[in-house]
Parts: sequence; structure tokens; C-alpha cells
Amino acid sequence: MSGGNIKVVVRCRPLNSREIARGAEGLIRMEGDQTIISRPSDQRTGKDSEDIKAFTFDKSYWSADKSDPTYADQQKVYNDLGEELLDHAFGGYNCCIFACKFSEPDKLEQLTYQWIDRHAYIYIIN
Repeated sequence: MSGGNIKVVVRCRPLNSREIARGAEGLIRMEGDQTIISRPSDQRTGKDSEDIKAFTFDKSYWSADKSDPTYADQQKVYNDLGEELLDHAFGGYNCCIFACKFSEPDKLEQLTYQWIDRHAYIYIIN
């Protein structure tokens, strides 16, 4: 993944126990570098143009099912992104990772950041 100054990636996590307990369905799938989001089955209109939205990113990581052949573990993400970022940071370039999670619909939690050295920051929304 070289060639650009900014990389935008998405990583899909598995449903958590609370989501499973309330009967939530998986609405996201990854196909190559595309992240595809579908409406919940009870809200579908029958028109693909309204029910399915596809977004292309530099990378789309599927981490929701360990048995899936396209499963991306932490090592895969590090090999693709982290190693290059650290090389640039140690080379004196400014680097940043911005990571966020959504725990409730439309709720983005508080932003914090961790200073690694004078060139690299990790932004995390917990």
C-alpha cells in the first residue's frame, strides 16, 4: 500500500454478544477493497440502488469471522499498514492513525490520542 500520503481503510468487527442477543444481523460485507452496506431486512425497499451501498477504500478488512478465508487478523493489518507507517515515522515524517468504533447507532465516542514520538500520533475513539 504505497504511493499516497493518505490511506483510508475500514475493518469490520464481529457482532458483539449484546448485538447477537438482540437478534442483530450483519449488514456489512467486504469484496476486495469495497465495503458494502445493506439495509436491515425489515427496511428493504426491493430496489438494490436504495438497499445496498458500496464504498471503495484503499483497503477493506474483514475481521468478523475467523473461519472466512478473507479474515484479516491483527498481524495482517500491521503488515499492510503499521510497518510502513512506523518506517515513515522513524524516518522523520509526521504520521497519524485515526481509529474509531461505533458502539451505538449515530454515537461516536470521545476522541483521545496517544503521542508515540515527535512524529507519530494514534487517534482512538473509545
